Formats: sequence, structure tokens, C-alpha cells
Amino acid sequence: MLIAILLFFSWLSLSSCQPNFPTNTPSVVPLPSESDFLRTFLNLIKESRYSEAVDLLEDQKNFSPETRQAWLTQFQNWNIQQITRITPDADKFRVEWTNSSGGDTKWVTVVKNGQKYQIKDIATGP
Repeated sequence: MLIAILLFFSWLSLSSCQPNFPTNTPSVVPLPSESDFLRTFLNLIKESRYSEAVDLLEDQKNFSPETRQAWLTQFQNWNIQQITRITPDADKFRVEWTNSSGGDTKWVTVVKNGQKYQIKDIATGP
């Protein structure tokens, strides 16, 4: 009888030490911000993944082969070595980076289409 009581209390103390994980708790993963998306876009260019960067442009599905090639060439010419600043500027982002010529600045408009961000416009001035 004493053994049964000891086993019962031993089991009781072990069961109270078990972690109490919540059940049916939905996982919520926040969407990246516009600046996170823009940094990803610029890193693709920095890593010479130009085709993937073109895929993030808003109208890329309607590009002719010549337009797509022009974007690929333009991104190659940016020669991004380090992204130094991404700053919101009205409805655009001012993006600065260093390259072999010293540095460059572009103004980039990011739009959200459905659940994804895309690059709408890239300009050399505001």
C-alpha cells in the first residue's frame, strides 16, 4: 500500500512539471515592410541576381524581351557594393549605395498588389 501511495505522488509531481503548451494557437507571421522588400530587391542586384530583381518589377509579365534585357543591363550597371541608406521620402524611398564610382542615389516607388510588394517606379530624382 505504501508503494502505491509513493507511486501515485511520484506520478502527480511529474505530471505537474510537464510544460503546459497552449493548443489551437494560430501562428502569426508578420509580412515584411516596404523597406524590407526594397532591401531584398537591392540585395538581389548586389548579388548579381538581376533576373530575380526584374521579376519584382510591377509590369514585368508584360515586358518585351528587349525591355527585360534593358532592365537586366541597367541593374548590372548599378554595381552595388553596399547599401548605405533607405529613407522614406513622401510616397517613394530614397535609396543610396556605394559602388566603384563612389555612390549612387535612386528614388524607388513600392506598391502592394494583393499580398505582395512590387517595384512600381525607379527614378534618378524625386
